[in-house]
Amino acid sequence: MRAKNLIYIILILLTLPTFLLAQQMNTVSIYGTVTDRDSNQPLADVRVEAINEADSSERAAAITGNDGRYSINLTTTAQSIELPNEFRLLQNYPNPFNPTTLVRFQIPQTAEVRLDIYNTLGQKIRTLLNQQLSPGSYTAEWDATNDAGAGVAAGIYFYRLKANRSVQTRKMVLLDGAAGRYSGTSVKPKTSAGILSKSHDMQITLRATSPEMAPYERKQVRVTSQSMQVDVDADKSSTILKREYIVVSEPDDNGNVYVSGLAGAVTCPVTRVGDLKIVTVTNLRTWEESSGQVDGAGGFGPIIMPAIIGDLLRVSFKGFSLTFEVIEGVPPSVVESTPTDGDKDIIVDAVIIVQFSEPIETSSVNQNSFTLTDSLGTPVPGEITFDNDNTMAILDPTDPLEYNSGYTITVTSDVTDLQGIHLESPYVATFTTAYSGRVLNVPSSQYPTIQSAIDSAFTGDIVLVANGTFYENINFKGKAITVASHFLIDEDTSHIANTIIDGSQPANPDSASTVSFVSGEDTTSVLCGFTITGGSGTKWLMGTLIRAGGGILFRNSGALIRNNIIKFNSVDSAQVQRANGGGIFGCGTGSKINIENNTIRNNFAVYGGGLCFFKSVNIINNKIIANNASGEGGGIWIGSPVSSYHLILNNFIKDNIASNGGGVVFWNKACNLKNNLIAGNLASDAGGGVLTIYDMFEERESLKY
Repeated sequence: MRAKNLIYIILILLTLPTFLLAQQMNTVSIYGTVTDRDSNQPLADVRVEAINEADSSERAAAITGNDGRYSINLTTTAQSIELPNEFRLLQNYPNPFNPTTLVRFQIPQTAEVRLDIYNTLGQKIRTLLNQQLSPGSYTAEWDATNDAGAGVAAGIYFYRLKANRSVQTRKMVLLDGAAGRYSGTSVKPKTSAGILSKSHDMQITLRATSPEMAPYERKQVRVTSQSMQVDVDADKSSTILKREYIVVSEPDDNGNVYVSGLAGAVTCPVTRVGDLKIVTVTNLRTWEESSGQVDGAGGFGPIIMPAIIGDLLRVSFKGFSLTFEVIEGVPPSVVESTPTDGDKDIIVDAVIIVQFSEPIETSSVNQNSFTLTDSLGTPVPGEITFDNDNTMAILDPTDPLEYNSGYTITVTSDVTDLQGIHLESPYVATFTTAYSGRVLNVPSSQYPTIQSAIDSAFTGDIVLVANGTFYENINFKGKAITVASHFLIDEDTSHIANTIIDGSQPANPDSASTVSFVSGEDTTSVLCGFTITGGSGTKWLMGTLIRAGGGILFRNSGALIRNNIIKFNSVDSAQVQRANGGGIFGCGTGSKINIENNTIRNNFAVYGGGLCFFKSVNIINNKIIANNASGEGGGIWIGSPVSSYHLILNNFIKDNIASNGGGVVFWNKACNLKNNLIAGNLASDAGGGVLTIYDMFEERESLKY
């Protein structure tokens, strides 16, 4: 009995190594280009690292060359893989190239495979491959030489793949020509098993670091093939912190200094909603730290830090830092004012706030130090108070300001800090109040809902909504009014996230748009400072039965939609022929629609996951049109009469998904697409960034990836 057990143990021990060796190792190729998002220039000497999120010990890294390109081969333990299910010849990378490029292809079954290079005259100049291959994904390298080993001239070439009876051809461009060397052809099977199974997609974290850029990290990157392109949009350090806009005061009587960032001190785009920008100040003598949040204009502070003359303070943001010495005689500055210079539609009973870089000596302030004047230069009487340790002056006019009028704030340089140093220079800012009308506060005993206030409003009125969630489906009913959160008063962006109109509980499921403009409104109808969510669209007959406008619906109307978050609205095709505009939909005639400074994300529709228009529209300065999904036009779908004209300017259109036109789809229309960042969008069929099926399309200075 013991002998039999011993035999079993020996068999197990002999079998165990065989089992371990059968575990297959898999190599994934991750490649791409690192560019500066502002200048679109490639960045050299950047370390790019890929990490398997399932096993962080599986990682690999590469350094970018002068062209910003990198290529990483990450070896992982393959747990579940499957063969390619189709014959496919992929686009070479890089393209254009000099002097080498990689040609990738997939074959679903064992075949006699031939890969040839042809010039534009149809002459075969090189055979890269002619042999039998088993099913899998392969990469062949061409070094721009012919079969004799001589370098070929720059120009257009064609590469043709034949596997049994299947044939595919693609085009590539060689820059400058080869050096004339011959090193043979390297055919590299990724593995005999080919593409990773989609039931076990790998997820990696991609990191990029360099002294010349902000640290970059992108998590949960799904790797669904064994050769995958991932480009990196980087922030160069010179664009992160601006020394000339950062002010460090001298110590006050309590031994504190004040570190302030004027508007533009921090220039780093917001990449996701709720992503806070935090600046940290560190005293390098005591190692004390203090932090402050960056405002919408790129300013911050003042951040208070105990310090003495001669101390070095490090100001840090997202891994980058600048060092400042605490010195004597630093003049105070105005960090910002609310309203800021150039603001419009300011509520008439708002106070004016002036924020300083350090505490002000209030005894230096007289009746002429702060002035508020109307458009004729007439002083507006009021009261001045100080707050936040005398770093903030609050001007409260005695009477409400006039509607639709211009005003100027002036702070003279005779104002001093606690050391008696005068303001660096006079400060002047102008703003314009809103159209005449009443302020209808919601919620209140008179107006418990937003719609009840709209129903009672007249032209020029402001429906002012406090923070909270309102389960309503509101209709402007043709009124030239402003419906706004308290963001309209103080420009505190927290109001946008915390004042929510949720259309998920409609009285009529066929009229389930969260906000509707359907009675001939124009741009004097304003929606400002809300989160618009939960809408599922309105159903009606437009040639065919459609459902459209999950978040906001326009029919023969216009409006000004600004400073809103429009998210998690969904329009499906159940019981209708078309489902359009998950976030916003517009059609018909009437006033143009202006969509400005909004965040539009995570919406869904069959056409235009984020935005869908059959009429004229201006889409300007929207920070993020991201993570929307559709069958066509994940971010934006435009399909209006030829007489319509569309301006799409200064938008960030990123990470949207569609079958066709992951970022933007234009269908037979006249458009001006200018200065947009279009990146990371996916399309399973055509047009990952922009798909144009058009008659008149004007494209200028846009970035497409």
